[in-house]
Amino acid sequence: MKSLLKDSTTQTPDENALNVIAKDLTKEQRKELDLEDNGVLVETIGTGPAQKAGIRQGDHHSDFE
Repeated sequence: MKSLLKDSTTQTPDENALNVIAKDLTKEQRKELDLEDNGVLVETIGTGPAQKAGIRQGDHHSDFE
């Protein structure tokens, strides 16, 4: 997933495949959301496939298929 979701300091949403900029959830955020392992927080989203699928800024995701 790291190859599709880039750090916000290196790209804009329109420069990656999903048009999403996301950051790994912190340990505290994962605990608050009752997630054991992993997850990302959507910081910015541009027009594209992820937006069309219903992903929005502020969403948190832990499952990718």
